[in-house]
Amino acid sequence: MRLAHYPVTFFAIGMGMMGATLAIRAAERAFAFTHTVSTAALLLSLAMFAAVTVGYAAKALLHAAEVKAEWSHPVRIAFFPAISISLLLLAAALLEPLPQLAHAVWLVLLTLVMNRLMFHDPLPGRMVPTLMILIAPPAVAFTAWLRISGEVGPFGHFLLSVAYVFALLVVTQAPKFRTMPFALSWWALSFPIAALTIASFGYAEAASSNPHRIIGAGLLALLLAVVAGLILRTALAIRAGTICLPE
Repeated sequence: MRLAHYPVTFFAIGMGMMGATLAIRAAERAFAFTHTVSTAALLLSLAMFAAVTVGYAAKALLHAAEVKAEWSHPVRIAFFPAISISLLLLAAALLEPLPQLAHAVWLVLLTLVMNRLMFHDPLPGRMVPTLMILIAPPAVAFTAWLRISGEVGPFGHFLLSVAYVFALLVVTQAPKFRTMPFALSWWALSFPIAALTIASFGYAEAASSNPHRIIGAGLLALLLAVVAGLILRTALAIRAGTICLPE
């Protein structure tokens, strides 16, 4: 794999792994388990995120023109916010074991200003899986609302319901996913599932809802399967040299 072709989309790996870590921790809390598995997942997530960061930093130093080209690309530019989102999830994952470090990462985040861009051209085929990101905002908003208010309330019901509705809408696009070749954009599948898993477990804990606990467990199983599959497919693609190629 040529360093010049090391894509910014690799930071979606950080989002997916950190999201999986938080989802596992939420499951441990819901079922009164120790944080053994989530701690191991956090260490793995940190290692993978560090590898991605070092690789892209090296690209920025050695191939600045390629980084500038990605920033100017109408699709790839949308993945640059994955850097700040990964840091946000990292801060959330570190909050319990290392609160001071988590707060330090969050101060870093306060200095970042990300502008959202609107695109009117249709997504290329390999970018269609990024539609999954529609699920994340209401799911994350529900988790934030629950932390702030301490109860579900009508607004919390609305947010989680919207997240489930978006999830059902994306499921209708699943047949299209099966016909597409693997690309790094497939990592966009992981974080929204993780966000919805965390929100489901949060609702289960706050409302003592066993159905939502079961939904959360099912989503967690799906998330772990998706992450494992993505890691395997990414490793195979790197070995075969079918990713990080010029477009």
